[in-house]
Amino acid sequence: MKPVSAGLQSLLRPLGMLAHRPGPLATVLVLMALASAAEGFGVLLLVPLLALVGIEVPVEGSMGTVASAFEAVLGALGLPVILPVVLVVYVLVVAARSGLRYLEQVRTARLMEEFKADARERVFRAVARADWPFHLRSRGSDVLQILTEEVARVGFTLSQALGVVTAGLTAAVYLAVAFYLSPLATGVALVTALLLVLVLRPRAARSWAAGEEYSEASGSLYFAATEFLSGIKTAKSHATED
Repeated sequence: MKPVSAGLQSLLRPLGMLAHRPGPLATVLVLMALASAAEGFGVLLLVPLLALVGIEVPVEGSMGTVASAFEAVLGALGLPVILPVVLVVYVLVVAARSGLRYLEQVRTARLMEEFKADARERVFRAVARADWPFHLRSRGSDVLQILTEEVARVGFTLSQALGVVTAGLTAAVYLAVAFYLSPLATGVALVTALLLVLVLRPRAARSWAAGEEYSEASGSLYFAATEFLSGIKTAKSHATED
């Protein structure tokens, strides 16, 4: 459970760090929800489309209810239930979903870059205001690594966390639609997905351990590179680089 809980915390922690930017974060989440809802509505539109192209749709049951509801909506708008009209509605829904996804990606990228810039500023201010014993205990390479690579990794984690939220919302909409249309098939697919998660769980643990090893190796590399450059400067100043 440790790798799973630690991985979950690593995904949720960046979202918590965005608490000082509630407006942009709320905008991204609203766009995610609207885009996911549009995708679910697009799936439901496939039912009347299948009926209009000649595929028999059961009158009884959930599919018949969806087709009847769609016909009632078009009737209220004064539109005939014909293939061109349904195709136009479907294209409009797909276009709306694509536009919402585009806006979501733009807002997410902007939010991520603002987060990384703010994180670097906070680290820089903290280091600049630190007392002298802190500078004696710490290595310059560690600060350099945090300002460059580690902040970028945190930003990547933020992007992945928002991606998990997007995938979760979309999956929830698809699952709700699928369960409404066919509970049995949805149950089988859900059990299969849970089995797949259990099979891939050891890989998640190995990935977590590999990430920690990477951080340690990267820190050693930054330290070695910084010390090498400092040594080169000293050697150059005494003309003993050869």
